[in-house]
Amino acid sequence: MTLLFLLVGLANLMRAGAGWYVLPVMADAPLSVPLPWLIGAYTLWGVAFVGMAGFWWLRCGGPALPLALAYQAFVWLLRLLGARSAYTQSLWGRDLVLSVVFLALAGWLTAWRMQRMVRGE
Repeated sequence: MTLLFLLVGLANLMRAGAGWYVLPVMADAPLSVPLPWLIGAYTLWGVAFVGMAGFWWLRCGGPALPLALAYQAFVWLLRLLGARSAYTQSLWGRDLVLSVVFLALAGWLTAWRMQRMVRGE
C-alpha cells in the first residue's frame, strides 16, 4: 500500500509541477478547467497520497480506501468536465479498467494489511 500510494502521490505532485512549468505559456489558452485550479488540486492529492503512504509506512494505517475512492471520483469528475477531444474520450474504456484495477488493488492491500494487524504481525 505504501508504494502504491507513494507512486500515485508523486505522480500528482509531478503533474502539479508540470502545471507550474506550462502556466506562463498556457495563460491565455481556452482550457475547460483553469490551470491554476488543476495545479492546486493535483498538489492537494499529491500531498494526501504521500501523507497516507507515510502513515502506512509507519504502520499506523489510515483511511486508504476512502482516499482512493475520493481520488477516483475526482478523476472521473475532471474527465467528465474537462474532456473535450475525441482522442481523450476514446480512452475512457482503458481508463475505467485502470480505475477498477487501482481500487481493487487498494482494497485488497487494505484488507491484507488489516488482517496482519489483527494477527499482530
